[in-house]
Amino acid sequence: MLSLAKPNMRGTTSATMQVCTNLIGYGMGPFLVGILSDFYGGDQSLRYAIATVICISCPWAAVHFILSARAYGKLQREL
Repeated sequence: MLSLAKPNMRGTTSATMQVCTNLIGYGMGPFLVGILSDFYGGDQSLRYAIATVICISCPWAAVHFILSARAYGKLQREL
């Protein structure tokens, strides 16, 4: 992202990315694992909750990486 941003916008770009990453990763991650752990219940509920979050978030991240790679390639061809 920083290589795509104009030099005068790199600080804002970096700060925005950090805020989004922290809100999603540190805010929603443990909260979602806790909700799923309560939903599953039992001795192994935390294990299943973490596995569920990983199985959902990894493909979701992969799709977004692919979409951003396509957009980046299109942007590079336009320049």
